[in-house]
Amino acid sequence: MRKLNTILALVAMVALSACGKKVCADPQANNFDNEEKKYDNSTCTYDERPESLYNRLGAIDGVSDLVDEFIANIFADESIRTRFIPTVSDNHRYNLFRLNLIDQFCELAEGPCTYKGETMLEAHTGMNISKEEYDALIAALELAMEELEIAEFDQEEILRGLSPMEDDIVGQ
Repeated sequence: MRKLNTILALVAMVALSACGKKVCADPQANNFDNEEKKYDNSTCTYDERPESLYNRLGAIDGVSDLVDEFIANIFADESIRTRFIPTVSDNHRYNLFRLNLIDQFCELAEGPCTYKGETMLEAHTGMNISKEEYDALIAALELAMEELEIAEFDQEEILRGLSPMEDDIVGQ
């Protein structure tokens, strides 16, 4: 009887560990709805849910590093750099631009920040940004994420969060 209880206890531990932190915290685990690729954490308790994108990026320091690398890549790309010359030539505008991007990425990653800048439509109306320029901007972001070795899953989550903004930026 004692041996049976030990076996049952082991089986129970294995069954309970199926929703342990390692499984639930791994966004690459097979916990996705195939159609929409959304993480299904319904079988996990609150403490076992995946770490937020904000924390996976390294909290505010990681978000700031991403923004700084992104800005550096923007200025390294001759096809879009000229759009940003007025911003970088004015220290106040540059700092505001950088801080707004940090807030925007932080909020997108479900961090504690709140984006306080203009809407994307307000900020880009009259600029007539082409699809090619927008794609170059996204490429600069993708390069920044690769340079910082951000996990592919997290890169995709960031790009999914930004994609609804395209219509408010391109051609306005």
